[in-house]
Amino acid sequence: MTSEERFQKIEENLLVQSHLVAAFERETKVRLEAVEAQVDRHEQAMAEFRVVVARALDALERFIAGQPGAYGGRP
Repeated sequence: MTSEERFQKIEENLLVQSHLVAAFERETKVRLEAVEAQVDRHEQAMAEFRVVVARALDALERFIAGQPGAYGGRP
């Protein structure tokens, strides 16, 4: 194999590698965007969950406060 053929082969390999790297970077970007969207949805769901739990605890505290006995409320 001549030097010129070797250089040609190296150039071809570098071209293939650059295409592979570009494809990997695109795929990584798409996956990262999907994960970020999932994190955003999870944060929103957790915020809604916290509101529901706070309301439930408030209702439970009001219920217990209205009960006679050891838990407070009316004597």
